[in-house]
Amino acid sequence: MNKITVEDYTHDLYGLLSRHNRRSSMTTEEMIKVLEAYREGEKIQFREIPRGPWINCDLPGWDFVDYEYRIKPAERKPREWWINFGGIFKSKKEAERFYIPGEAIHVREILE
Repeated sequence: MNKITVEDYTHDLYGLLSRHNRRSSMTTEEMIKVLEAYREGEKIQFREIPRGPWINCDLPGWDFVDYEYRIKPAERKPREWWINFGGIFKSKKEAERFYIPGEAIHVREILE
């Protein structure tokens, strides 16, 4: 049988007190914004303070002391362009119109 010592109790008590006295890294306005966004059906992400990786969150626990929350950013579309000997162009047609047809190189950004 495990006994609870005075030291264990004191440690737990100090842990609770120190957690209680900490403040969120988010402002009240930021908290309200993310809560309203969740209510409206937007996707929410959270991370552990101080600066863990952002994680998708389907059912937030709303612990503003140990975690930060944000509205999930929209997926970025990769940028694309064509290069042909003396320039960078927005389209293949434009690249081939000004330089040698069939020599345009298609470049697409990789997002990870």
